Amino acid sequence: ILEKALASLDFSEARAATISDAALLRDNIREGIRAGYFLNCSEFTPDVTGIGIPFTVENRALGLSVAGPNHRVANRHAELADHLRSALYEMETALEAAGIGSGVTK
Repeated sequence: ILEKALASLDFSEARAATISDAALLRDNIREGIRAGYFLNCSEFTPDVTGIGIPFTVENRALGLSVAGPNHRVANRHAELADHLRSALYEMETALEAAGIGSGVTK
């Protein structure tokens, strides 16, 4: 599935900082899977890094993310991903306490 998706990408409107090589993007995705979180380092907005974690709700792939200035999040990627996982757990717990099945899977 990943190879098919990568082959279909059009990088023609990518920013200079955007990973626009399919092999490098594949490696980046694999690293995100290994680490348990994904990074966007100035690829969309200059001087801003985003950290995101994937999850699903009722078989729908979603993500929870946070972003900040590069200088404030540098060397804190894993820590911020841990905060995102904690926030996701708290949201799931609150939904279940309210009697609303969250259907969240990580």
